[in-house]
Amino acid sequence: MTIMPSTWSVFVSSGIVILLAAASSPESWNILPYGQKMYVASHNTLTAGLELIRERPVEIILYPLLVYLAFRVYKLLFCPLVVVRNLEDVGYIVDNGRRKADVANEVRRRRARGDLPPVYPNGWFRVLDSWQLKIGEAKHLTILGEHIVTFRGESGKAYVMDAYCPHMGANLGIGGRILGDCLECPFHGWAFRGEDGKCVNIPYAEKVPEFAKVKAWTSMERNGLIYIWYDAEGREPTWEPPIIDEVDSGKWSFRGYSEHMINSHIEEVPENGEIGRASCRERV
Repeated sequence: MTIMPSTWSVFVSSGIVILLAAASSPESWNILPYGQKMYVASHNTLTAGLELIRERPVEIILYPLLVYLAFRVYKLLFCPLVVVRNLEDVGYIVDNGRRKADVANEVRRRRARGDLPPVYPNGWFRVLDSWQLKIGEAKHLTILGEHIVTFRGESGKAYVMDAYCPHMGANLGIGGRILGDCLECPFHGWAFRGEDGKCVNIPYAEKVPEFAKVKAWTSMERNGLIYIWYDAEGREPTWEPPIIDEVDSGKWSFRGYSEHMINSHIEEVPENGEIGRASCRERV
């Protein structure tokens, strides 16, 4: 994963570099190409900054603060609120005098042995929100124990395939290029059709071999979401997610969500959630 520095960290680090440069002696810059010019530029920048602080101290402090507050208000009012808490943030409920590790070990010891339910129930599962995938963009995801790549072709349709190229195992979602409604492998340019996962072009071969294909997942885009169909036996869909008229018509708009990672079977959450909502309706 590539970690990009924030704007503030770049700003602060640049300021530190300028301060160090201006405080050092001119002779120490001679070891660098154009060292004297770089020293003069950093020294003049620092001098001009200090002069501006002496002349307008209130504006120097107030203007950045107002810009920051305006940015925060804009994010609050006009951008969807997305809150994600990982498993290590949520953790276990700990009684007084006990550590999280003790509770986790106790849960592990109590875990039932023997026949277990299927890891994932058959059905439709959300992959991404529609707004999270732009035209010409591909993303690598891990879902349902599988590594997949979802991309939006130039036609605007979203496709979902297995992530790894059958040639040499390159991840199609990292560096893959969109060509029409195909996804090109970043290693050797094999192009896979999103509709069925079939390789349609190998730049250095006259014929595409039969094995050159990846699994294309049954998917659909509805209610502002990208879904894939999962079935433990590989059967075709037996039903479709209902269309939510308010979302389809634009009457409802996305304002954000809260996402919490917890340690439980995937089916326990919607089943207990339905029970909770039914209880609330009965009490009302």
